[in-house]
Amino acid sequence: LGLVVGYAVYGAFWGAWAVVLVEYLDVRDLTLAKVGVLFSVTSVTAIATMAFGGNLAVRLPRAPALAAAFVLAGGASLVVGVATGVWLVPAFALLGVGIGMVDVLVNLAGAEIETATDRPVLQLVHAGYGAGGAAGALLAALATTAGWRPSTVLATVGAGHMLAAAIMAALVPDVPASTEAARPSG
Repeated sequence: LGLVVGYAVYGAFWGAWAVVLVEYLDVRDLTLAKVGVLFSVTSVTAIATMAFGGNLAVRLPRAPALAAAFVLAGGASLVVGVATGVWLVPAFALLGVGIGMVDVLVNLAGAEIETATDRPVLQLVHAGYGAGGAAGALLAALATTAGWRPSTVLATVGAGHMLAAAIMAALVPDVPASTEAARPSG
């Protein structure tokens, strides 16, 4: 349940972005090309984090590592919500590190739970992401209709990540480190 809730919050972040993006661009006087570069920075740092952080992730206790990853992603969401000018690049890079670690750790923990329980988990986790995306988009639409600014919406989603961190710490089994069978090859 903890992983499903956590990934739903993660999906809500992206659903909210879909709603606030145009106003975010207007407030910061950004073009689509500029925000494309910023999201590319996020993607590159997320990919690097996933590629190189995976080997570190298998050595960390799951629950605290997941909580830390969600705090990082939530904090990055807050920073992206308020950053302007030259601070946008490091803010979007920080976001990439946060989401990269969330992805790696949620999938790693889900695979370990599946192995330990012999029950499917990752399907529900990823369904939670989709449900969160839909809920995040709907709630962001309602919030912006009520006059919320993009920074407030992103800060709220960031706070949701902090709540997800607490849920991770409380509900996700604290596997100390992966077994050889669960370690990624290559």
